[in-house]
Amino acid sequence: MCIGELPAPQQIQEQIGLVANGVLRELIMRCAARDPEARPAIGDVILVLTQQAESLRARGLVTINGRTATV
Repeated sequence: MCIGELPAPQQIQEQIGLVANGVLRELIMRCAARDPEARPAIGDVILVLTQQAESLRARGLVTINGRTATV
């Protein structure tokens, strides 16, 4: 979702590396871990995504129809 491409199993690490936001990149890396025990719980995922959304709002950025704009 972050890079606008469908995941390609043979290129997943390369695709994750294209994610500009370091927090989201780290979350994606954790979610894509081979070991299921190393993956975050859904509550942790929701927490990180909520924090990122709050950070964007605090900086005056909003998303409208899939596009980010400054308020």
